[in-house]
Amino acid sequence: MRSTNLIALLLLLVLCSCNNVSKTKGNKREEILRELAYFQDRLPYTVPGTRFTIKDISIDNDIVAYTCSVYDDDWKTMSMESDVANSDRNMARVLSNVSNEVVDIFIEHGIGLKYIYTSEETGKTLLEIEMSADKLKDIKDKVENGELEAYTILEIAQMELAKLEIPSQIDEGIWMTDAYIKGHNVYYVATIEAELEPSDLTSSDKAEMKENVLESLKGEWLIMNQKNEIIKENVHFIYVFKDNRGREFAKLDISPYDL
Repeated sequence: MRSTNLIALLLLLVLCSCNNVSKTKGNKREEILRELAYFQDRLPYTVPGTRFTIKDISIDNDIVAYTCSVYDDDWKTMSMESDVANSDRNMARVLSNVSNEVVDIFIEHGIGLKYIYTSEETGKTLLEIEMSADKLKDIKDKVENGELEAYTILEIAQMELAKLEIPSQIDEGIWMTDAYIKGHNVYYVATIEAELEPSDLTSSDKAEMKENVLESLKGEWLIMNQKNEIIKENVHFIYVFKDNRGREFAKLDISPYDL
């Protein structure tokens, strides 16, 4: 039931480089490069709570390039197809979480961004995403004049659900048998290999189940980073539990405020 994906990690990388850049005095290109050197000296950097590592930051032909490594099994969950990852709507989503001031700094000084994702096990390049300074400006202008809309969190969630293997075993005797979006709710259906009735669960059992689900969701960097959008869109995560007869015996509704 993971929710981490490429968008969150792209955003993280942009913010890692840009938060200090926005504080430089004079907005000079040399100062931007000094900021990048500051981060270079602190690499490799593994994102807390993940196995995602930023290995290198470099600048070549007016492009700031980030080389990042990820384990192959994690990549299966978080990756996007290259055409989707490099789409204007995806780039608009990345930039929507960065202040206009920071984007303008890169545009003003003719600096673009590039992300190179490699396999931790093999070193093979998995995906490259690149935005030149002109591309940054084009996306920013299109968003501001209403020509372009960024992917919403529900659209991103739908892409993730489409990659799930269903049915799939998630624990001993427990299978994920469905996952879908309806309205502003993300549904996960789990089937237990036993006959159960709602009366078999005490209030304490239900509270423990909810706490376990919340802990799992709170471990997902994307969800916690996108809490503002989740609240704004009133996105709920609904967990439906059925027994081996297909009968529902429990349902958990995780609201934005539970997170």
